[in-house]
Amino acid sequence: MPLEHDRENNIGPGFLKWTPAVIFLQKLRAMNLRVTRILSLALLSLFGITEARAQFDRWPAAIKNIEIGYGSAKTWADYDRQVKAVREDGKLYDTTISMSVTSKGGFSGAFGTSLPLTRLGRASRLNLGLNFIYNTYLWDYPTANSARLTDSGIRYDYSGNILFSGASLNYGLAISADFKFGVDAMMDKRYRWSWTGGIGVLPSMNLTSDFGSADANFGVQPFAKTEVGLRAGIVWKLRVMYQAGTLKYLDVKPKDSFFGIPNAEQTTRLTGKGNLSISLILMPFSWTYTRSSWYNSY
Repeated sequence: MPLEHDRENNIGPGFLKWTPAVIFLQKLRAMNLRVTRILSLALLSLFGITEARAQFDRWPAAIKNIEIGYGSAKTWADYDRQVKAVREDGKLYDTTISMSVTSKGGFSGAFGTSLPLTRLGRASRLNLGLNFIYNTYLWDYPTANSARLTDSGIRYDYSGNILFSGASLNYGLAISADFKFGVDAMMDKRYRWSWTGGIGVLPSMNLTSDFGSADANFGVQPFAKTEVGLRAGIVWKLRVMYQAGTLKYLDVKPKDSFFGIPNAEQTTRLTGKGNLSISLILMPFSWTYTRSSWYNSY
């Protein structure tokens, strides 16, 4: 800092004359440097925000993460049929058939999306999964084609060829907390593979029809799922999903006479014990994923 007598004699370091104009230029230069830095930071920030908006606003995550799935489904259930008949002489017959049954064929469909909730790590997120699930099952339990009342009770005849034992439709909205890692977690083409593990609940409607009866019931099941994915043009995933808990498929008391037996009452119950589906999931809008670079490595 020059001394006061140096200022008065207009003498400074390097023989610089300290005139008001020089002092003003020095201050202006310092101000220009600060303004330039501020503008540079503002432009960089604006550029980053513009790039981020271009990535995420043009195609919302709900669209990017749309999933369509097709696969096979299987379920297990307890089948119970109880028939009570009163003979003309007043004797009561109570016959109950109970067995564990398995569906012999099933189709599974899925349509939904995944919404990012929070980032968990460098390449992982917690998402909200929303999927409409559609499962159909064909049952393979023995169906009698006739019955008669004897002195020892009700005798069933299974000799006929019954082509249709029964079928069930299970559909509802699967709501889950999904831990995601990789390409569909980050919606970024830098990644090729993905993995998802999720748990949730599935409220569902269940429609069932068998030989001579039909029913509709509402149920709620907890479920768990896991997925492995590969990006090849779009993202393809293999999903395994298990719905635990019981479902009421059938619980009816038909008013019609039971195979013509007078004074007979029957109760039929079919109670599900779990559902398993294996599906191929494709994400048709995952081609809109962007590829991050140095300024937007999220």
